[in-house]
Amino acid sequence: MHGQDVARAFLLASQAPTEKVNGQVFNVGSNAMNFTIGQIGEAVLKHFPLAKLNDHSIVDHRDYRVDFSKIKSLLGFEPAFDLDRGVREIKGYLEENPKLTYLDDIYYNVKYLFKK
Repeated sequence: MHGQDVARAFLLASQAPTEKVNGQVFNVGSNAMNFTIGQIGEAVLKHFPLAKLNDHSIVDHRDYRVDFSKIKSLLGFEPAFDLDRGVREIKGYLEENPKLTYLDDIYYNVKYLFKK
């Protein structure tokens, strides 16, 4: 989920009538964008063809289907950003900042903690 969509969902909830949201829990997202990790990897590969996906022979049988109909029906929330747009934004940011690398220890909790 794109950060701007999450912020908009928080704003919608904060502006909604109290009786509509008080004590409620909302999944923020869209039923149309309920992806597996593999599907996200494939979307990333379209924009980063040199990337490599890990071995797909291990099948994850867990069910991660999340229902987002409540936030849509009660708050009218629908994401404005899709997965492809998010990946394109990340690619653009990386192209504008070539010294930035995901391999930096700051992006690995364990490595970063032990570095201090």
